[in-house]
Amino acid sequence: MSLPFRPKQSLGQNFLHDPNIVRKIADLLAAPPDAHVVEVGAGTGALTAELAARYDRLTAIEIDARAVEVLRRALPDLDVRQEDVLETPWATLAEAKGGPLHVASNMPYYLTSPLLFALLDARAVVAEAVLMMQKEVAERIVAAPRTKAYGILSVVLQLYAAPQWGFTVSRNVFTPRPDVTSAVVRFD
Repeated sequence: MSLPFRPKQSLGQNFLHDPNIVRKIADLLAAPPDAHVVEVGAGTGALTAELAARYDRLTAIEIDARAVEVLRRALPDLDVRQEDVLETPWATLAEAKGGPLHVASNMPYYLTSPLLFALLDARAVVAEAVLMMQKEVAERIVAAPRTKAYGILSVVLQLYAAPQWGFTVSRNVFTPRPDVTSAVVRFD
């Protein structure tokens, strides 16, 4: 896959390029057609384009100015915000958009825990989240009590968010190819 710019390792950039995986992520969102969807870490727009085709009310959050430029050129009507997602005012965004948010993300994996806890803090305005993460983290999140994988992450997220296993994602569907297998989890 040809990329419009060189991925930055410091931003944990591994761009998804498989249209089947993109569709499967979008299919996991239970958002109605008029819902407000927020994509975190939109990158070069593989998932963004699919979400934009399904939802008129889509906001893309991306920290990399190069990716923001690519998104704005490809999807000129899209609400693209260049910001650090960990500083996103979720309640303010939900109020501005007129209702609860539905979040989708193929986020850099170093952001997994901070983003999960930010979304938990904003659970009053976040209806659901469909997030890709490292497979081992996903397994811990959905682990059953009294199993080796069950721990504090399992307890907290199962208490507040009802995580459900989505599917496993091969490392071969990314550019550059990461060193880990991924998985998608849906949170209510």
